[in-house]
Amino acid sequence: MPHETDIIATLAAAVVAAAIAGHIAALLRMPPILGFLLAGVAVGPFTPGPIADTGIANQLAEFGIILLMFGVGIHFSLKDLRAILRIVLPAATAQVILMGFLVAGLLSLWGWSLGTGLLMGIAISIASTVIVVHAFDRRGELDSLHGRVAVGWLVIEDLLTVLVLILVPLLAADDGGRSLMTILEAVGIGIAEVVALSVGLLVIGMRVVPRLLLLTARLNSRELRLVTVLALALGIAYGAAELFDVSFALGAFLAGLVVSEADISHQAAADALPLQDAFAALFFVSVGMLFDPAFLLDEPVLVIVVVLLIVLAKPLVTQLLLSALHFPDRPGLLISASRAQIGEFSFILASVGLAEGIFNDDQVSLILAGSIISILLNPLMFSGVGRVANHIPMPLPVRLPFRPFHIEPAPQSEMRGHAIVLGGGRVGALIIAELRHLDIPVIVVDFHRDVVEALRASGISSIYSDVANPQLMRHLDLPHARVLVVAISDEIAARLFVERVREITPDLPIVVRTHTETERAHLDALPYTEAVMGERELAIEMTSYALRQFGLSSDELEEVEEELRHLEEDETTIASLADV
Repeated sequence: MPHETDIIATLAAAVVAAAIAGHIAALLRMPPILGFLLAGVAVGPFTPGPIADTGIANQLAEFGIILLMFGVGIHFSLKDLRAILRIVLPAATAQVILMGFLVAGLLSLWGWSLGTGLLMGIAISIASTVIVVHAFDRRGELDSLHGRVAVGWLVIEDLLTVLVLILVPLLAADDGGRSLMTILEAVGIGIAEVVALSVGLLVIGMRVVPRLLLLTARLNSRELRLVTVLALALGIAYGAAELFDVSFALGAFLAGLVVSEADISHQAAADALPLQDAFAALFFVSVGMLFDPAFLLDEPVLVIVVVLLIVLAKPLVTQLLLSALHFPDRPGLLISASRAQIGEFSFILASVGLAEGIFNDDQVSLILAGSIISILLNPLMFSGVGRVANHIPMPLPVRLPFRPFHIEPAPQSEMRGHAIVLGGGRVGALIIAELRHLDIPVIVVDFHRDVVEALRASGISSIYSDVANPQLMRHLDLPHARVLVVAISDEIAARLFVERVREITPDLPIVVRTHTETERAHLDALPYTEAVMGERELAIEMTSYALRQFGLSSDELEEVEEELRHLEEDETTIASLADV
């Protein structure tokens, strides 16, 4: 047996611990990231039991950071952000700045330097993408307005993290601190250097890399594709770090941007994804190894302050910023609650800060303590705020002194016997098109300004408003409408709107889009209301097509479709397993 097995021993300890702790976390309905962190604590040098090599683990973690940032670069798309950019860009930027200076000011009471306090504040202000997406996905609201805003906010934070990675070396101070003016001057020089690097790399890379990937794809070798993608990610990241003295993370992000311009970028991302996930887990384990549980006893006041900043101050700042931008309060509360934790990019900043000498081990332990505790509290906080938010049909009584959320009515026109469609997205657009084709008058309500402008340009009466706005009702002429179509994906907002409509027009026919059997049953129980569950209708259509290949007649298929449509959830194994 060979004697030099440090790498294998470290990998084995980290992977086995991550698998065990990850399974336990998943069984407890907690994010696996929490399990990975605790696995690192278990195999770290500060707890009894097996101890993995911290130096090797940190190098493996660098590989995980490279793959994480490479993936961010590949998936970055301004087009996807355009619809919500006016909300997320100012809000996300302002939150990072406000939290940065708030935390720096508080930590100065403990004698922290400005640079260290600012970096800690930025690390605290960044939420975990994995946890936020998981929270909204479990509620079936990832495609809702607030789900898209929450994800867009995360993308802006990812970009701000890239900018901060440029600035981290500039925050390091030989004398324990620099003046704000000195830091700003260094920031300007640093940004100029990185912009030059980025432009040069992108100009050259976009001419070479897409052709290389296309050539690799034509060779039809999965192994060669994977090696090529890894060569680009590691090669560009390492080369940028060595030649231009930037972080591996920034180099990897630029490599992802270069690859994203290729026609087969989606396949490149898919090829790298398994390794990205595996080494991301190792990254979280390596971060957990830096955590000294004794720090909780040594600095309990500081830990409590940081946890309160994460779970209370950050959501409060988020909610105030959304209110200032006239974002509806109920979905704003959900966005704010989802952000009451810190995760992967906070750890990246912690690792880079430690490497640059801005953070010491205790300060990294402080970030980890805040992360572990906030991740444990976040599901309780998110569900609690969600239940409160469900019962907020009107704006919160306490608001910033800004004008209330503005509702922009449609151009005035006399309508009788019209249809009302809530939501002009993928589902609503098809419904609107057919109503328009049949010359049926329609009023559309949507929160996306570009959608409203496009509909108005087509001659369709449209209202720019959130459906939670209580002032909306008087603009819809409900007593003279023939049907209400609720095509939005936010189940809670849809239910509240339907219930308010029922108070005004008890006999107006309503058809509602929903995602769960529970919500479908609740809505179907209301008079003159039909709830359509998208997944069920999709299954019915696919079943009908499959059975048609076996020669079933149209009448037989119609009978099967009706049976499936009225099948109760507990009558099918698939439905009963869906919630397991």
